[in-house]
Amino acid sequence: MFYAAKKYYGRFGITIGCPKCGSRSKRHGRKNGRQRYRCLSCGYVFKRQKHHLPVSFRDFKTFRQYAVKTVDQETLSVNLKFSRQTLSAKFNLFLLLPPLPGLVNAVTSPACCSTTLWVYGYDGKWLGRSPILLIHRDVINKETLWWSVAFSENMAAVRSDLIGLINSCPGLIPPAGAVTDGKPGIASVIKSIFHLDDCQRCLVHVVRDLKNYLPQNSPIRATRRLRAVSLGLTEINSPADKDCYLSMLNRWYHRYGSLLKERSRPEPGSTAKRRWWYTHGNLRRAWRLLTKDQGSLFHFLENPLVPKTNNSLEGVNRHLRRREGMGKGKQLALMMWRLAFSRIKTKRQLLTLWAYWKKAFF
Repeated sequence: MFYAAKKYYGRFGITIGCPKCGSRSKRHGRKNGRQRYRCLSCGYVFKRQKHHLPVSFRDFKTFRQYAVKTVDQETLSVNLKFSRQTLSAKFNLFLLLPPLPGLVNAVTSPACCSTTLWVYGYDGKWLGRSPILLIHRDVINKETLWWSVAFSENMAAVRSDLIGLINSCPGLIPPAGAVTDGKPGIASVIKSIFHLDDCQRCLVHVVRDLKNYLPQNSPIRATRRLRAVSLGLTEINSPADKDCYLSMLNRWYHRYGSLLKERSRPEPGSTAKRRWWYTHGNLRRAWRLLTKDQGSLFHFLENPLVPKTNNSLEGVNRHLRRREGMGKGKQLALMMWRLAFSRIKTKRQLLTLWAYWKKAFF
């Protein structure tokens, strides 16, 4: 089946395209009881080749309810009067062929292509130790711009995604700011591609790492005190709060700073290869996380458009917990479909996505 998207042709903006050049065609009589078509550009005469797909547009709309809403397969099978096995077989086809972000951008252009004020947000969702779903969002307009699957969160994968995003959106305007999960290599890639001076580190991610480095019931008083100070990081909303917070960090350093330089050495007869190491390694890591590159911690105070957190994945995570019985491959496909459906606002766009998806895979 050959389709080509036309803005004003046909009832739903979709018409039959020429199988040779893809241009618009018109009816050209009948032969042997079958309708013929003639291309208006190259003059090629052809018959429409109908492929009987195992799924229909009705199944596509049902799968959208399953992917976006909290409806399970049992409820849908009762409402549609299908057996659960039949419904699962139909859904498996969609889960085997998830949509690509370029396909969704062809259906509907993101808002950042037409507005001058938008903020880029990056985050990733790990499924166990591997793989990871990389998600790029417009934080202000709350739109997912791009996504991809990788086996590790590295600079090359993020750079490839951003290049693909720019190529799929020719009118993309550079963002007014960016917020990331805090990895310095990824932040440098984002700043180099979008020509930004600084990136905001997500304070929720920072506090989450600090809780791992600073146990709540640590026997060391300095660890407990630094944990109490660091938990107030997300409560900073003004420059005065920032000054108060930094003064508490300085007081902690004047009292417990000597612990950061303590060293331990192996006992005589030990098989340790190192001659010495820092005694309080996690305490040093937490201190460096709080004091190194503080400009990225408080960039949101200089740029009011940039949020201090990047919780764009919470809706996806919450929806994924209801599908815990799925394998990793199906979980990834379901998240990709959910991100694609979040961009679809009208029935016309849904029908266009259905036609584009069929053209891409069948």
